[in-house]
Amino acid sequence: NASIAIQLYMQVLNTDGSLDLTEDGEPITLMTGYDQQNMDAHLEPGSDMVTAIWEENKADKKKVYAQAVDLSANSLWNDDGLELSSEDLEQYNGQISYDNGSYYTGWSDYNGNFMDPIIKITGQKIDASGNLQWGDEGILISERDGDDILTDVVGRYYIWQNESWPVYEIYAKLVNEDGSTADGWDDNGTLICGAEGTQSNAKGIITPNGLLIVWKDERNVAVNSLDIYGQLISEDGVTQWADDGIPLVSLEGDQSLSNFLYNDGLVTVWEDFRSGSVYDIYMQKYNDDGIQLWADNGQEVVVKPTNQQVPFITTNNSEYMVFWEDKQSASNTDLYAKMFNADGSTYDNWPVGGKVISNAIKNQLQPLAVTYNDNAYVIWSDTRSSGKTDIYNIYAQKVGYLTNSIDDEEIPDQFNYLRQNFPNPFKTNTSISFNIDVDQYEDAKVKIFNVKGQQIRSIDVEENQIIWNGKNTSGKIVSAGIYFYKLEAKGLKTKPRKMLLLK
Repeated sequence: NASIAIQLYMQVLNTDGSLDLTEDGEPITLMTGYDQQNMDAHLEPGSDMVTAIWEENKADKKKVYAQAVDLSANSLWNDDGLELSSEDLEQYNGQISYDNGSYYTGWSDYNGNFMDPIIKITGQKIDASGNLQWGDEGILISERDGDDILTDVVGRYYIWQNESWPVYEIYAKLVNEDGSTADGWDDNGTLICGAEGTQSNAKGIITPNGLLIVWKDERNVAVNSLDIYGQLISEDGVTQWADDGIPLVSLEGDQSLSNFLYNDGLVTVWEDFRSGSVYDIYMQKYNDDGIQLWADNGQEVVVKPTNQQVPFITTNNSEYMVFWEDKQSASNTDLYAKMFNADGSTYDNWPVGGKVISNAIKNQLQPLAVTYNDNAYVIWSDTRSSGKTDIYNIYAQKVGYLTNSIDDEEIPDQFNYLRQNFPNPFKTNTSISFNIDVDQYEDAKVKIFNVKGQQIRSIDVEENQIIWNGKNTSGKIVSAGIYFYKLEAKGLKTKPRKMLLLK
């Protein structure tokens, strides 16, 4: 509907590549005649509810709205989208996250006064039924001197940059379920980085030791240009690393972070201009003290005479898959991938320059990927249908990982094995899937054990996956830590797999 206005759509992709919804997807919003832009979306594992937040100008000024739909794209909240605040202010940079059955949203408010601008951050909590929990206007997250620009919401953590030119600082805040500031945190945000220069685009991920924040840093712009820094802050608001964060990558030329994940340590991937002529791709793993675990200054993903950019990393247990844009010629960009072991080493059967995922005509751009059942699923923006003007479509591909952690000798059939839970680590729900015959469902169980080997839960199998909600047999939420699970069925025993439950 681009000829009228931008509208938000969704699609459900099956593991065989077939589509669950109508070809070209289904709208999750009504066509209002106004552009719906800058969407952030969330799908909690084990849930069939997709939530989204976006900006729209239908109220004579840009405001943020939220919507929830099921996996058939049926509206579960307001058909027009929930208006998250009745304040008469411009709103933008909306973010949405999930924690303990509710959705936490945030955005930046602008008073519209060019001569005396005020940009603050507001939050709103939404229950699963679409009811606003923090009043009609939401609650104030921060209103510092300068402009507060929200960059991420992770669980109940809010992350933003405060802009007072020429210095941009990074702040974060944890709120309680009622919206009040959590103990140990400053009401206007706890300082994460106040170094000279510009710090921006901060993103976070929850780890067993607290919130890990990574950002783009220009404190050494005269020497090293653009660098990547990070900071770990505990749940009670105490920073764990050096003041103003530690350099994750600080070399000559620009290093620009693409994405990161946590898998028994922080794993990052970035595009790197250290050569001074083209962008290459590097990756690195750090322990919980921020110490490099792989090659000094990063493990090479791909180094070529042409530009390699916009990498994206996903993981399957202890293996990693990196996708990126590969600039093969002046007029075409292709999509490549490469797989890595737990120690950052590559596999012999993967080419040094990566494997082609798509080399269709025109451009394959902006890869995003997830892992499910020992396969990586990657989607990207594609201009192969373009004529005189660019037409952007969305394509997808499935890429299998080389190995899995199951011992084949313990499994009578190579297709009958237990999958790694997803997500891992997890905070509330995690999905455990497997591939067994229907006639094996009877008496089949997934058993969960603590680190002492004590069984804490047994879940009957009724389909090819179960959801564990972090509760024991008595229905009580178990403590954070490492747990093991295995599948028992007719003629089938699997080796236990490990999973990590966060606070």
